[in-house]
Amino acid sequence: MAQTAMGIDVADGSTRVGRRIGRRSLPLYLCWAPPALLTLVLGVLGSNRPPMWGDELASWVAADRSVPQLVAMLRHIDGVYGVYYLFLHFWIGLFGDSAVSLRLPSALAMAGAAAFIALTGRKQFSGRAGLLAGLVFAVIPAVSRYSQEVRAYALVMCAVAASTWLLLRALERPGVWRWFGYGVSVTFVGWFQLVALTVLLPHLLVILLQYPRVRPGRRVLEFALTAGVAVLPVLPLVLLGRRQVGKQISWISRPTPDSIPALWDAMYGPALVALPVLVLAAMTLGWPSNRRRVVQVLLIGVVPVFAVYLVSLGGTSYFIARYLMFTLIAWTVLAGAALAAVRPRFLGFVAIGLLGVASISAQQGIRQPTDRVNYDERAAAAVVAAGYRPGDGLVVPHDRTIFDASIKFYLPDDVRPRDVFQAASPAEASDLVTRNCPDPVACLGEEQRIWLVTLGGDLPQGAKEPYAQQNLDKAQQDALNSRYHVVKTTRVYNVWVTLMERN
Repeated sequence: MAQTAMGIDVADGSTRVGRRIGRRSLPLYLCWAPPALLTLVLGVLGSNRPPMWGDELASWVAADRSVPQLVAMLRHIDGVYGVYYLFLHFWIGLFGDSAVSLRLPSALAMAGAAAFIALTGRKQFSGRAGLLAGLVFAVIPAVSRYSQEVRAYALVMCAVAASTWLLLRALERPGVWRWFGYGVSVTFVGWFQLVALTVLLPHLLVILLQYPRVRPGRRVLEFALTAGVAVLPVLPLVLLGRRQVGKQISWISRPTPDSIPALWDAMYGPALVALPVLVLAAMTLGWPSNRRRVVQVLLIGVVPVFAVYLVSLGGTSYFIARYLMFTLIAWTVLAGAALAAVRPRFLGFVAIGLLGVASISAQQGIRQPTDRVNYDERAAAAVVAAGYRPGDGLVVPHDRTIFDASIKFYLPDDVRPRDVFQAASPAEASDLVTRNCPDPVACLGEEQRIWLVTLGGDLPQGAKEPYAQQNLDKAQQDALNSRYHVVKTTRVYNVWVTLMERN
């Protein structure tokens, strides 16, 4: 038997593909730095354009309060996101809460994920395979999309990618500190998303495949002890999640067989991007000299999907694309390995360029103002700000939590009309939602002018008031009509902004 530079057992008659990817000549920094930089640039580029959508605004509403208020809220709702909200709270304290600032941690984390993906490809195959894997990852539209998301999905991606690379390092040369690094990364995986802990299943299988000819008992024991200790700090979130599951993810439907191919579309976007990545990854299964390493990577992309699928057939479903985004890691590593075997070598980079071209339309789409919402609360807030006078009031439907929060998010700091029908802010209510005033008439103050902001398209025939679409409580409508009259109404992309003055 001969050995490649990676130390993989290769038969003397092994294929040229196996020998090609067995070289690790590329300098380390040239392996991970270009993918990380490209991912970061694409993540930051245009991040100010898409409006904040519901989940992002929930993150802002939660993080933009004191730590005691946040802890009080986590006891009732979104406890599983507590670590991310705490991180975001301190981030806001340092860098402010503009949309670009709030999204920047995700862009940085996704760049970190690209670096760890490249390092994983290098460790499993070669430096060139790692570089190409990281570049494939960078140009996937969904990567840029979640680089511009004020949620923890990019941080999950980074933590899972880091844990995979750290596991391979620990298996290559076991030691206390290497297992410690792996354990810390697993803790962060659980802190950012409990569903992503399913990656521990393929990690265990990686160990079993790493030692096919000897008893893997010692490595399994080291893994079990490390993972067990790593999960302990996550247990409080598990308990909170079980108690709050009905409030958070009851809307996710149970999966069907069609849900699995739908995941692929959601994670990759255009078929011109998805299909080449799938074909490239599938090509690696035909490599006899590296098949074990290919299967190890493949397990990370497949096992969590089917594990979550099976669990979701029970009482609570967790089967949704953004919860399984971390499985992209495996497919991009395999695609990079396949491109590294292409000759002439420059064709691998040509293929990356073609993938980038194929993704341009999707990349442009995710940066459009209408990509994530079907109404423009940013423009509505601009209308209020342009006509605001100190002492004005504001009425926004509170039953639409995110719409209510979005108007307040986009109002300038010096435009702070009193929320007329708000009995308690989300922070005061220890919730993500505003608590409505029980008696709208009694809550009307002395404001001479009130800005009414409601959702809706064209008004029904004969309707004069913009709240005729019934997205404002009837008692609140009656209270406004009793003391105020409409002065003017402005419509901006499915939002009505109405100025009312006291009778």
